[in-house]
Amino acid sequence: MQPEAPFPDAVVFLFENSHQALWAETVAQELSVPVEVVPAPTSQVASCGLALKVPETAANQLAKAFSDEGIAFTKGP
Repeated sequence: MQPEAPFPDAVVFLFENSHQALWAETVAQELSVPVEVVPAPTSQVASCGLALKVPETAANQLAKAFSDEGIAFTKGP
């Protein structure tokens, strides 16, 4: 039996470099939003290799927070 995914309905945020990804993780933690650092999808060539997987219910809140902080991101598949 496979372990249950932490966020069954998840959104993935992609970043250009690891600094941005780790900064975004800190912002999410400050907002008490659970996140999981995961490998970026291999189809995303411009990505740094790290991505944040977040609950779908928190995606808009985090997108606004990342933009407010000046963190460059894209939403992945």
